[in-house]
Amino acid sequence: MGQVLPKNAAVVIAASEGWHLTHSANHWSTQETMRSLVQKVLHPYFEGKCFDLGLNPLTQQMIWLIDCWSVHISAEFRGFMKENFHHILLLFVPANCTSKLQVMDVVFQRPFKHAIHQLYNQFQAAEIAKQIKVGVDPSKIKLQTTAAQLRGEVMGFLRGAWLQVRAQDALIRKGFAMCKLGRI
Repeated sequence: MGQVLPKNAAVVIAASEGWHLTHSANHWSTQETMRSLVQKVLHPYFEGKCFDLGLNPLTQQMIWLIDCWSVHISAEFRGFMKENFHHILLLFVPANCTSKLQVMDVVFQRPFKHAIHQLYNQFQAAEIAKQIKVGVDPSKIKLQTTAAQLRGEVMGFLRGAWLQVRAQDALIRKGFAMCKLGRI
C-alpha cells in the first residue's frame, strides 16, 4: 500500500481531516487494504459512534453489509475479522445485488460521480480561461487529460465531491429506505 497522490494541498487537508488515503498496486481491494480499512476507518468509526451514544463498545456489535468480492469472502479475511474484530458481523450482499441492497450503490454513487464531473469541468474551464487570458490562440489550447497530468488534482475533485454529497443526510436516509434496511 502507498500514498495515492503527491503531497499537494488537497491531500494534506484531507489527511488532516482524518481521511485514510491508500491504494494497492492494481487499485483493487486486497487483504492488506481491507485490513487497513477495518483497522483505520471502520473500527474507529464504530468505537466513536458507541461513545457518541453512551454505549460501551465492548458490549456492542455492528453489521457490515459488504459485497461478495473475492477478498471479502475469502477465508483469510473472514478469519482476520473473526479473530480481531468479532464484534463486526459480516453480512454479504449476494452477487449482482449491490445495486439493490447497498446504500452507497443505490443512492450515493451517481451524485458523487456527478459532483466529481462538475469539479473536473470547472477545473478545465479555468485552465482554458487562463490560457485565453495570456493570449493562447483558441485552436492551440491544451488541456490536462492524462492520469499523470491530473494526478495532483484528483484528490481535490474527490474531497470537493465528498463535501457536497455528505451534507445530504436525506440522501443516505432515502438509501436505507430504498434498500429496505430500516429507518436510521
